[in-house]
Amino acid sequence: MAAMVLGEHYVLQNTSYKKIDLNYAKNISGSYKFDENFYVPNYKLEIHYNDGYLSSQWGDLIPIDKGKKNMKDYILRTYWSSIHFLMDNSGKCIAMEFDDYKGMKIK
Repeated sequence: MAAMVLGEHYVLQNTSYKKIDLNYAKNISGSYKFDENFYVPNYKLEIHYNDGYLSSQWGDLIPIDKGKKNMKDYILRTYWSSIHFLMDNSGKCIAMEFDDYKGMKIK
């Protein structure tokens, strides 16, 4: 919103309220451990799946629809933070990018 008001460059996000597939949600749900440089040093963020949607102890995740079957990009509603899930070559979720920080999936 600030970029719009200040006339700066911004990218519109294609937010979606589509339900997340249960099998895909199981892959990205779990605990992510961040390092000492994160907003809360050494924080463990939990991602939960409930009735088609993802959430964390810091709020709901809004999917960003980029036209792919499984959405890897989200916005954390509470802080409007950018969330991106990282997969290995087999498609298994291994980490999360939260704004400019990376949290490794620990379970």
